[in-house]
Amino acid sequence: MALMLSQQEKQLLSPYISTLNQLEINEIGKILVVLDEIDTLENPVIEKWKNKIQNAVFNYNSEEYSETLALIE
Repeated sequence: MALMLSQQEKQLLSPYISTLNQLEINEIGKILVVLDEIDTLENPVIEKWKNKIQNAVFNYNSEEYSETLALIE
């Protein structure tokens, strides 16, 4: 099932995207610091998006990382 983000969710995540786009998949520590700053506001879609990013990083899957970031654009 594809992850669908509303415009409001995209707006909440957009401040973090430019930073995450500048980081390489092997910069795990820096990526996790940015992800820790994201307040999910108990929003299950934002939580799922964060989890997809984390899973991509931990699995060293740069394609999934890029695709998940692109969901915000």
